[in-house]
Amino acid sequence: DLATRTTLSATTIERADHVTAGGACALTDEDLQISLAVCYELHYRGFDGVSEDWEWDPALILLRGGLERRHLAALRELVGPLTTTGDSIDRQLAALIAADDGPSLSAFMAKHGTLDQWHEYLTLRSVYHLKEGDPHTFAIPRLSGRAKAAMVEIQADEYGGGTPERMHSELFADLLRHLDLDATYGALWDEAPAASFASVNTMSLFGLHRRWRGAALGHLAAVEMTSSEPSRRYSAGLRRLGFGERVTVFYDEHVEADAVHEQIASVDMCGSLVAEEPDLLPDVLFGAACSLAVDGVAAGQLLGAWEAGRSGLRRERTLAARTRPIPTTDPSEQVERAKALEARRCRAAQAWSSPARPRRASRRISAAGRGRLGALGAENPDRLCVPSQKGLMPDFPHRHSAMVSRPGSISAPSWSTSRKSPRTINGPSR
Repeated sequence: DLATRTTLSATTIERADHVTAGGACALTDEDLQISLAVCYELHYRGFDGVSEDWEWDPALILLRGGLERRHLAALRELVGPLTTTGDSIDRQLAALIAADDGPSLSAFMAKHGTLDQWHEYLTLRSVYHLKEGDPHTFAIPRLSGRAKAAMVEIQADEYGGGTPERMHSELFADLLRHLDLDATYGALWDEAPAASFASVNTMSLFGLHRRWRGAALGHLAAVEMTSSEPSRRYSAGLRRLGFGERVTVFYDEHVEADAVHEQIASVDMCGSLVAEEPDLLPDVLFGAACSLAVDGVAAGQLLGAWEAGRSGLRRERTLAARTRPIPTTDPSEQVERAKALEARRCRAAQAWSSPARPRRASRRISAAGRGRLGALGAENPDRLCVPSQKGLMPDFPHRHSAMVSRPGSISAPSWSTSRKSPRTINGPSR
């Protein structure tokens, strides 16, 4: 209909009603997820041969609304009930992430991923990474004040600080080209399964609806808080196969950058939003939970296919059967690693707070930003032990990234400071 008509046909509406009432899991329903992706793409770059008038066609928006309701119902069922607490929002986000037990795709790719499996993984991720940052950016006009400034700072890095070749969507396109994959926008859609679209569709839904602005910010914060260490693993996996810095640069940038972005996202962005609009706290947590859970569905499907010796793409392609199980981490090993990381960070915090260490005036924090009811919603600094851009932040053992010092003010975009390359935003899936 989009390419050949100016109105939706009765057949299209009937089929959409059937999909909306379908019984399969919405997040893995190929018809529903592809339909949503097509509807949303009209708000991004559109399609060749399709009139731009379709973007806000009332009948199509009505059809999309039915698909969205089923998608949202599946998200709510997937994440289950979420309980808010009296803790600051950054602590609640951290607790949510710490409780996540989804499969680690990055751990597998670091140690065992073959070149064929890398081709499949990148094909799936191309659905998002070739438009990286765009879905969350829709939320910017729906914000104000410090939350808006913080989100703009993160997104400015995502778009390369004004340098086209440093845009992270372009860095990912370079990665595809180095691995002999088609880097054309949308070229690999036919290969990707429903779960890959479900992740991007969730971001688009949150970004395009003002009602879900809190969820959009929570989703972005979860991405920023969980991408540094997985990026390190993905980079290591590519180097294990013999690729150099020209290939790993997309992941290498996420390793350092998201150590800073996680604090901007959780404290400056989400903390300021919740301080200004407390009623949005449940939505922020819902968005973060959706980010973790939907990525877990996609990772589980891909790893499951490889374990069975099948392709994880929509087309059938036989892969060599695996000779070893999907790697898991012993709980005692996790505890020991967490203790060592906590001790190392606390030593760094002590060194940071030493009177002998020169302190930049720009790092001084106003009293309004310190209290539980302050503009940032941060905890009492006496209870914190890890240095961050707002003084000292709480240490959570599950956080893999090191805290990187930065000026206290967020008035200037981060790419305006001197460094070798721009920081980044949304990291790869776990």
